[in-house]
Amino acid sequence: MSDEEMISQCVLFFIAGFDTTSTTISYAIYLLSESQESQQKLFEESKSIFESKQDIDYDAIERLEYLNACLMETLRLFPPALALERKASEDITLTGDGGPDDYINVFKGDIIQIPVCVLHEDPEHFKDPKQFKPERFLPQNITHHPYAHLPFGGGPRNCVAKRLALMEAKLAILYSVYNYRFEICDKTSRPPERNHTLGLIIPKEVVLRVEKRVH
Repeated sequence: MSDEEMISQCVLFFIAGFDTTSTTISYAIYLLSESQESQQKLFEESKSIFESKQDIDYDAIERLEYLNACLMETLRLFPPALALERKASEDITLTGDGGPDDYINVFKGDIIQIPVCVLHEDPEHFKDPKQFKPERFLPQNITHHPYAHLPFGGGPRNCVAKRLALMEAKLAILYSVYNYRFEICDKTSRPPERNHTLGLIIPKEVVLRVEKRVH
């Protein structure tokens, strides 16, 4: 690997690991500000761990089902990447369910682009796709195809830092909601104005009313 290639990889890891996580946290807090009921449910869940005597470790955070549901729903509505790309390793014919003429020939070397935003708002997989409904990602409610939700890609070549990014976002959201109440205010853009840059969708700013909680 050349010096130029190594520098390119380092820059890629920095961009992919910083902007994506901070963007997701911003959108999550915004959506919870719009849905006070969801924010209250998450606050109650946060109390169950912060006000207990259990250790707050990786496994404890992973057991917080509503926190995970809020994050997954945020990533559905505001995926950090506009699209995923894959390079075909062999010739293949992709068939649909529209009859014998419903197929696409893909040839070795072709670049396939998956529009994640469109996929995440497919009503066939997500009822009321424009609405923020964390409950759809609770274990007992999940009905969508596993490849209908691809904020980190899928298969063996999904995001290498998926677990780290999710844990960073979960901790930031959990601590924020436990310590502060967030509300929409007159200066809040609904939805937030966004910048499209380097394949990412980044909010210009998220202005909210913030109130310190008293424990």
